[in-house]
Amino acid sequence: MIKCQYKCTYNSYCIVLTRIVLPMANHCKQCGRETRNKVFCSVECKAEWQREQKPVTKEWLYQKYVVEGLSAGDIAKIVKRDPTRVYDWLIDFGIPTRPRGHNYANNPRFSFWRSGMANPFQGKRHTEESKRQMAESSSGPAPWLRGAVHHLFGKRGAASPTWRGGITPERQSFYASPEWKTAIKVVWRRDNATCQLCGKRQDQDRGLQFDIHHIVSFANRELRAEPSNLVLLCRPCHLWVHSKENRSKKFLKGE
Repeated sequence: MIKCQYKCTYNSYCIVLTRIVLPMANHCKQCGRETRNKVFCSVECKAEWQREQKPVTKEWLYQKYVVEGLSAGDIAKIVKRDPTRVYDWLIDFGIPTRPRGHNYANNPRFSFWRSGMANPFQGKRHTEESKRQMAESSSGPAPWLRGAVHHLFGKRGAASPTWRGGITPERQSFYASPEWKTAIKVVWRRDNATCQLCGKRQDQDRGLQFDIHHIVSFANRELRAEPSNLVLLCRPCHLWVHSKENRSKKFLKGE
């Protein structure tokens, strides 16, 4: 203990100073082990203590859960505890529990979930007039659909609302064309998904990227989409072909 330096009215030892400098020895409320400035020595002891602190009796819980048919969630609202804790009490007291969702299935407020006479639509059918009205409301162009029913279907170039006067770069426009997409499929099939320089296959290394390389420069419009002018290369080999290390100009013509 530390002598009180402030000469408080107790004239013995300063309680405040003692609590700050020397942690007071406590005992865990669950297991009794010594702990410092803590009520519980561990999270497990705290959970076990809370589990044992049941603010309800077995008779009361049986009355609410079995006789009155309340759910664990309804009882949790009454006692202001978590539904999981109420379920633990049911297990501890040996009260048989019901399957999940049982209360909803047997609650009159949710009877429309079940088939049979409790269902307000049981035995009813749509009239021809209601069918016609529903068909009309669901027909016509739908902006969230794709295909021919979309109001932008087939609108390209100046007819498209996103047209900006043809400002898309030539290279980008070409790579988005159907002609180029067809050429890509031909080259991949012809070269068997294999780099024509190092021999690596795509299925051997899924993380390896591949490029379609133009042997004659892209500037030649006539050979841009010609399969004989295209070759499949992996990304490292493609970069090597265009580097200074390619002194023999392999896969390069007209440069």
